[in-house]
Amino acid sequence: MKSNFLRILFNTNNNSLLLNRKNVLSLNSRQFVREIVQRLLTFKEIFDASLKKNEKSVNVDPLVVFANNELKLAEIDVYGFDYDYTLAIYKEALQVLIYRLGKEKLVDKLKYPRGIKDLPYKPGFAIRGLHYDMQK
Repeated sequence: MKSNFLRILFNTNNNSLLLNRKNVLSLNSRQFVREIVQRLLTFKEIFDASLKKNEKSVNVDPLVVFANNELKLAEIDVYGFDYDYTLAIYKEALQVLIYRLGKEKLVDKLKYPRGIKDLPYKPGFAIRGLHYDMQK
């Protein structure tokens, strides 16, 4: 961190925002600190201005569904399903299939205990965002 900070402040180029070695040698310690503070404030002003310049006014319709089409599925290890029924209504046959495939993936690929495969599907168990506390 210190070396990056010093590289910013002590550039050998004669950039007007940076201190060069000639300037530093001619300053006393109080002037030196004042000069550094002034240059850092200038950097901050430039940074803040660049952020403001890149801000865009976004009007988002809260009733719209957005899709992420920039996803690399090859980099995904585990898939989840939307069980809050905001995007789709599931038939029980699909829920049973999802449950079975999920158990197989957990045991066969992710090395969860084999006993998980014996757990039956229970349609009313832990749905709609409910949390089941295994300790209680």
